[in-house]
Amino acid sequence: MDIKKQAVYEYLTQGFTYRQLASKYGVSRSTINTWVLVHQGIHDLPRSKRQNSYDFQQMKQGKKSTQKQVAISDAEQKIALLKKQTEENFQKGRLSKLKQWFRDLTEMQVECIDLKFNQYLKDKTNYDVDIFQSYFQRVDKVIEKGKITTDNQFYDINIMIDQLCQTKPGDKEKIEILNKLVGDYEQRKSRQTRQPNA
Repeated sequence: MDIKKQAVYEYLTQGFTYRQLASKYGVSRSTINTWVLVHQGIHDLPRSKRQNSYDFQQMKQGKKSTQKQVAISDAEQKIALLKKQTEENFQKGRLSKLKQWFRDLTEMQVECIDLKFNQYLKDKTNYDVDIFQSYFQRVDKVIEKGKITTDNQFYDINIMIDQLCQTKPGDKEKIEILNKLVGDYEQRKSRQTRQPNA
């Protein structure tokens, strides 16, 4: 993950401030701000509580937030340019470039396994794009095999359980199957760590 995506991810999910991220990645706070605003604009995400609070404080103090207005304007211009370039590349048949952009755009959601992003894409584009197809195939193979054999499979299954528990109505039968697989795996791992190597 490049520093831009990492910084945006840390700001949106881990509560880092622009100042902390600017120091950590060696860029200015306004650069971090622009990255976050562009990401929020592309994904149609609402502004964070921290962003809204800052704007409110600036208005309350009577300060003009010209830097923020410039950053928002820059972000809007970048989004407009991306849309224009996307249309041009599509019309000229440059699909490999569009595929690369799509991979870049969805990389963070795929790495975080944000399964709600599929629905977001469908709502915004009217296309049923499944960026998690390989993830679902991995989970189905584990269920079919009836056994978790690696830590990666354990991680995948735990994420699936979390996602199923959050959806309504939840698939209770599948959750039970997955919980049993996780429990069996944890027992096997526990026995392996207790047994000294011969």
